[in-house]
Amino acid sequence: CLSSKAKNDFIKEERKREAWEVENNPEGEKQEMIELYQGYGMDLQDASRVTDILSRYKEPWVSVMMVEELGFTREEDDFVCNGLVTFLAFIVFRTIPFTPYIVGLVLRVDNQD
Repeated sequence: CLSSKAKNDFIKEERKREAWEVENNPEGEKQEMIELYQGYGMDLQDASRVTDILSRYKEPWVSVMMVEELGFTREEDDFVCNGLVTFLAFIVFRTIPFTPYIVGLVLRVDNQD
């Protein structure tokens, strides 16, 4: 939850690295995709055809490699967790101004006994 920014930063860096590999080693990346698709049961001819078509479009190619090769999905925040942390922080920090009043009440009750 608190590491979602770090996770998204890591995914962005991996995307840059994958884009660099696509740009600088397209044949190696194509071979990786062919092997991935063959692992899904495609024959060599179909896997090569799909790879040739996809490799014409850099951004979709990188996106597919991010999911298929690295197992990353789009950068997503955990909205429920982030909302909960924000709410708890609000509650904690909202009570700080009342702390002297609450302490005064407690001390006053103790002095009356």
